[in-house]
Amino acid sequence: MIVYIKGNKDDIFRQTKDEDVLVHACNSRGVWGAGIALQFKKQFPIASRIFTHWCEANHYNVVGKCLVVVDHGRVIGNLVTSHGYGLQKDSENKILVATYNSIRDLFQQIPVYRTVVSPRINNGLFGVPWECTEGVIRKAICDSGFDIEWRVHVID
Repeated sequence: MIVYIKGNKDDIFRQTKDEDVLVHACNSRGVWGAGIALQFKKQFPIASRIFTHWCEANHYNVVGKCLVVVDHGRVIGNLVTSHGYGLQKDSENKILVATYNSIRDLFQQIPVYRTVVSPRINNGLFGVPWECTEGVIRKAICDSGFDIEWRVHVID
């Protein structure tokens, strides 16, 4: 089930509980340099460094995977939905396939009772229409067989 919460850009960090899994879309280059990824980097610098090292250690072959990291007591799910970023980002279709696969990977790593909290992933700098990503999230939840709550923070 997807639930929408309206607020400002910092609410996603302030209004989530410690037991929630904070999720965002990433590139496989390990760069959190703009958009919501930069906000995650500012809030969770340890998670950012771990993610970068993980991408490097796997020779950047992590598209469709998810790295779950704990930073300052918060669980961060890094969904790798594109190899590149900016002009080097993957096509919309590749991003959607990678999103589905990375969400499935996330679900294998977290307890099913956890609530997932995210911005509208892929909608910002990756440029994927939210409705497409929302459909992928719904399918991944349905295919998991679990009753997972996914809260989407929408910035006013």
